[in-house]
Amino acid sequence: MRKKNDVIFLAIFFICIFYGIVSPTQLTFSQQYKNGRLELRPILSIDDTILPERIVFENPTHIAFDDANNVYVSDYRACHILKFDQSGRFIKLIGQRGEGPGDLMAPAFIAITKETVVVYDIRSKKFSTFTRDGEFIQQFSYLNEAGCSVKKIRSLSNGCIAIEIEKKDIMALNKPCECYIDIVYPNFKVKKSINLGNTLDAKCVRNNTGTISFSLPFSPRFFWDVEPNVGLVIGNSKNYKIKIFNEEGVFKKSFDREYEQIKVNRYDKISYLDKYVGRIEKKAPNTAKTIRENIEFPSVKPAFHGLFLDPSGHILTCLYQEKREDDNSYYDCFDSNGKYINMIKAIGAELSIVHVNYNEKSLWGIELSDEGIYKIVKYGLTSIK
Repeated sequence: MRKKNDVIFLAIFFICIFYGIVSPTQLTFSQQYKNGRLELRPILSIDDTILPERIVFENPTHIAFDDANNVYVSDYRACHILKFDQSGRFIKLIGQRGEGPGDLMAPAFIAITKETVVVYDIRSKKFSTFTRDGEFIQQFSYLNEAGCSVKKIRSLSNGCIAIEIEKKDIMALNKPCECYIDIVYPNFKVKKSINLGNTLDAKCVRNNTGTISFSLPFSPRFFWDVEPNVGLVIGNSKNYKIKIFNEEGVFKKSFDREYEQIKVNRYDKISYLDKYVGRIEKKAPNTAKTIRENIEFPSVKPAFHGLFLDPSGHILTCLYQEKREDDNSYYDCFDSNGKYINMIKAIGAELSIVHVNYNEKSLWGIELSDEGIYKIVKYGLTSIK
């Protein structure tokens, strides 16, 4: 009788697994990497329907998290920061459109410290700080030198902030830019500066309307990310060299990897011109014409076009592929010490633009529908049944 009951129990158990009634076993990041795939699935979605009346996502650009797992989203076009709890419930707006104290014009980057919300506005080129409850503290210019711009900011577990800066020579605009990362205290006093090197990712030319600046396709760049247990990981896509620093800015180690160069083909050129120049052509045909006449394509692509640290501290570089539609799907994966694991295919999200909550060890992203509607998505790893 007992044997019969065991058989019945097992039958019911496997039926439940098959139909998703019993939670299946979840693969870890390491297990997925060894299998050569990283499959993500949406487990939470935040869209316009949960926002207050007359507020929608207009152009969200960045996601950050505090130690209570609250979620902060900067909206570049709406000129405010939206705060949600970890379940996606809307809490409040921080900042507002304007040019006065506490106002924002184009908030692109945010970082959450132990006490404050730090916002960088790329239009005013100023930092604003708020309490986590949204009370304005101060606004100030960090960079007073001409030609300097902030490219990225990230909070560190030691309470400091990492700021990527690009410095152009305004007297020689087609000269390579100096790139570096400042690690600053909460009062923005520089603690350590890491020199990345030089890069040229834009070109300036003159026409009858003035000076036109446009990005250079497939130009090598520096990419970096931060994970509390690993530190700052900085990759140079020109030579596939990756350096690891601790959060104090002290160099730990470096590693590199041989790679197969991918040629820039005719389809790459057409696709780039249609997407980038075609958008300009509708509003400024003379500008678009000047860009088409002066744009230059390299013969080969850089080693990678993105770098990402997962919640477990693995280092992933986003690889170029022969087929342009596969460019955001394949990644080289290394452990936190730089040991190569595998090349993986990512399914369900583009990792190079995913944001990580290291406290909760979760992945978040910004998705845009074909209808032009934004939503904030939390992803989970796929499971095996």
